[in-house]
Amino acid sequence: MLSIIVSSQRNDSLAGGQYRDHELKHALETVLSVMSDLLERIGIHHSIHDVVAESDVVMLSTNLEPSSE
Repeated sequence: MLSIIVSSQRNDSLAGGQYRDHELKHALETVLSVMSDLLERIGIHHSIHDVVAESDVVMLSTNLEPSSE
């Protein structure tokens, strides 16, 4: 296990459901930097395109066009 996320479960009132919250355990740029080989192979999601494009830490040799998924 990479241990890059923290998950917690919460209940929403008596009639509500159970929900899981997930968050990164480390800074987004750190996670992207470590996973740069994988990102080069599969591409990046549009939601993190600006973070990668503006980062001095994340180095990708491929085109930074976001994936369509």
